[in-house]
Amino acid sequence: MPPVKRQIPTVQELMSLVAKLTNERGQRTSLAKHLGVRPQQLNEWLVGRKEPNGQTTLQLLNWVQAEEEKQKTLGSVTSTTKGNWTRPKKSDHENPETSPP
Repeated sequence: MPPVKRQIPTVQELMSLVAKLTNERGQRTSLAKHLGVRPQQLNEWLVGRKEPNGQTTLQLLNWVQAEEEKQKTLGSVTSTTKGNWTRPKKSDHENPETSPP
């Protein structure tokens, strides 16, 4: 099977993808460290005030592709939003709690 050709996104499209993939707390800071830039610099790119240089743009593109690949391999597994806890359901076979007499 021939390789699938993928269209290269514009810088604005790339920044939009980066923004979507870095929604969870701490991900942007982690990405900034990975790229060797300050988090504020990454934020300026994401809001469109500035654009990364060519080398950094390629690093971002590689990072986005790797993150998308990770999500594909996870399949239908989805993460829950941090801070939302679910309480485990009690078994139907457990004795109901009784109040003291």
